[in-house]
Amino acid sequence: MLVFVLRQYSNTKGEKKGAEDSISRVVAYIRENINEELSLETLSSVVHLEKTYFIKLFKKRFGTTPINYVQRLKIERAASLIENSDMNISQISE
Repeated sequence: MLVFVLRQYSNTKGEKKGAEDSISRVVAYIRENINEELSLETLSSVVHLEKTYFIKLFKKRFGTTPINYVQRLKIERAASLIENSDMNISQISE
């Protein structure tokens, strides 16, 4: 019985680690491709997860949806470009 319980506990920890790794891979993908159009379909396919489950995992980790996270990063990047570059607003918005 103890062996069974330990195996179940071990499997649960492995699933959590796998989910964390998946979300970390997506965040890296987002940062590398922040200038591209990033959809839920694209992001969930990066880690081979169903969209609804992917959103649930992402929101649990970051407290926001993947799309809101992407939008926030894009706004932060635009703000940084406005402050630190010679680009005009039209160029930045593209």
